Amino acid sequence: MKMCLRRVHIVAYLLYISGHFLDAYNNSFDNYDAITGDSVPFEDCGSKYNIIFLSVSCCNKIPCLMQRGTNAMVKVSFSDEDDNASFLKHRVLWIFNAIKTEADITPDPCENQKGCINMNNGSKSYWALIHVDNALPILSGTMLWQVVDENNQQTICFKVPIAIIT
Repeated sequence: MKMCLRRVHIVAYLLYISGHFLDAYNNSFDNYDAITGDSVPFEDCGSKYNIIFLSVSCCNKIPCLMQRGTNAMVKVSFSDEDDNASFLKHRVLWIFNAIKTEADITPDPCENQKGCINMNNGSKSYWALIHVDNALPILSGTMLWQVVDENNQQTICFKVPIAIIT
């Protein structure tokens, strides 16, 4: 009886988290369509610059399905009115059940001479590859992407729901 009751509590908790998770993102994922070129839905977590567009190469639905042992290309377009973004240092975390694991990003840092920062019609964009490590658990969670400048000031921050798959 105790085991059955414990399972009910776990299921109820997981359902609560799932519902709470969707509410945090304003349920905007229902309308996401990568085929038509929509931006991947994300939650801004304190960006200095306005994020205009976000794409993740392996993401055609939410949560983004991230396959173990692969790399995904992440592209971000953002406003940079003062034209100061020429150095971007990434700190990306996989978050599963409140446990944070650092992700490997290339190139890091992203500087003008590496060709990862581009000007596009008055805005800037950058790209980076994120490695989905084989050791990551097969779970749903969040990808937290933080970017700082050469003065270690946060410039871009966003969260995207993900699921690790085999």
